[in-house]
Amino acid sequence: PLTGALLNTISGPNIQSTIEGIDFDGTSIWTISDANLYAIDPLSGNTVATIANAAAGCSFSGTGIAALGGNRLALACTSGDWYVVSSLDGSVISSGNNNLQMYGLDNFGRQVVPEPGSLALIGAALLGLAAARRRQG
Repeated sequence: PLTGALLNTISGPNIQSTIEGIDFDGTSIWTISDANLYAIDPLSGNTVATIANAAAGCSFSGTGIAALGGNRLALACTSGDWYVVSSLDGSVISSGNNNLQMYGLDNFGRQVVPEPGSLALIGAALLGLAAARRRQG
C-alpha cells in the first residue's frame, strides 16, 4: 500500500548551496544547484555526471529542472528565461524568455502508450463481444 513512509535516503553530490530543482529522467536523478547540474544514481547516491548549469546567471542559479527525454533537460529562471540543454554535455539546444516568474518545472508531455500486445488483446476482446452479440440477435 502507498503510505508515504520514507523508504531510503541518498547522500547525493557535495553541494555547498541549496538544490533548487530535481527531476528523474528514468535513469538518473538530476539536480540544479549553483554552477552545475548533477546526475545522481538513484540506487547508490553517487554522482554519475556533472555538467555546466546554463541557468547559473539567474536568481537562485535557476529554479526548475525537467527531464524532457532524448537526453534533454529544461531549466527555468524567475526572470522568465528558460533553457533546453543536452544532458550529455550541458550544451544549450534552445533558449528564450516567456516573461513568467518560474519557480519550478514539470514535464506534462509524458504519456503512457499501450504496448501493441495490449492493443491486440483489447481488439480480440471487442471482436469476441461483437460475435457473441451477433449470435444472440
